[in-house]
Amino acid sequence: MEKSHIPDVAIAIFNRGRIAASYCSLDGTKLSPDSIFEAASLSKPVFAIGVLTLVNNHQLDLDRPLSSYLDHPYEHEQNPFGTGPVDIVLDPRIKQVTARMVLSHTTGLPNWSRDRPLAFLSDPGQRWSYSGEGYIYLQRVVESITGQPLSVFIQEAVFRPLRMTHSSFEWEKSFSKTALPGHTVSGALEQVPHFDHSLASNTLYTTLTDYARFVSRLLRPERSSPFAMEEVKQVVVRPDLDLAWGLGLAVEDASTPSFFHWGANPGFQSFFLCQPKTRRAVLLLTDSDNGLDLVDSVVQLSVPGVHPSLQFPMLHPKDRVKVEIRRSHVQCSASRTHCGRMVGNSGFTPGLEFPAVTWTISLVIGN
Repeated sequence: MEKSHIPDVAIAIFNRGRIAASYCSLDGTKLSPDSIFEAASLSKPVFAIGVLTLVNNHQLDLDRPLSSYLDHPYEHEQNPFGTGPVDIVLDPRIKQVTARMVLSHTTGLPNWSRDRPLAFLSDPGQRWSYSGEGYIYLQRVVESITGQPLSVFIQEAVFRPLRMTHSSFEWEKSFSKTALPGHTVSGALEQVPHFDHSLASNTLYTTLTDYARFVSRLLRPERSSPFAMEEVKQVVVRPDLDLAWGLGLAVEDASTPSFFHWGANPGFQSFFLCQPKTRRAVLLLTDSDNGLDLVDSVVQLSVPGVHPSLQFPMLHPKDRVKVEIRRSHVQCSASRTHCGRMVGNSGFTPGLEFPAVTWTISLVIGN
């Protein structure tokens, strides 16, 4: 861990309704079950559940143009993370964009407009293209429908029902005691401001315990629930990698389907993968720009098998760190490393031992 410049790693492993968690920190003091991470784009599946709740409540139609829910043209913030110009989107294609397109990344919109007016990359519904801008457009529609800001809506629709009591789409003063700072590729502190207003695309603050509750529901979705709807394949992304996309989740379209998402904000990277058929899953939160380097090995540990979709380039910003993980006992073999463990049932309350198997986590530099 020290050489890989990943100061803190929190991992939850799910096996048939039981969960084991490991917390590994280089300084041995600051990481705990209450530690707050930026979850980055793990925000998107959470927001998608809120959207699909509106669909189930007949407040939103997946295939109705989003513009029809607004009483004015879409006002696009060129820098949604701060202050900046606002442009009125007059391209007639904006009237074709639907919630289904946003959740499956087929709007034709860019990931970010980068301080420029919003412009389409392709016609809506024609091809897959990852888009944070699409999520923000849908957020504005949801806020118009509900009359609530995202932070309030998501609290009522997702956090409260799942008992995610330490999660928010915007910074809260209470986070100052347990929030982790982000780190660059070299291990230096990443100086980034807090998110003071909510964005559906990537501003979620959460803990391993809280997000594990969310993953647990994805593992056992009730029929026709928003969690089941989120996993339904909508579009093929890379057939050579068995990669498709659902209503908020990446879909590994194999004989035993898996569902996953990743996140990358400056200083933080995160990932989860779940396989409802086997009831196995893994959740990874890190405070490092190197965090996604751990994905391949932690997936093989927790959801063994062939996962060609994990070779998707967006999951591999670099190839620096080799992670070796073997079955044994919870121990992180890195110098000055502190490890902790929490065991629990699917509600993530202490009490149940992970059945007959715990894990050794060894982080090793590789070329």
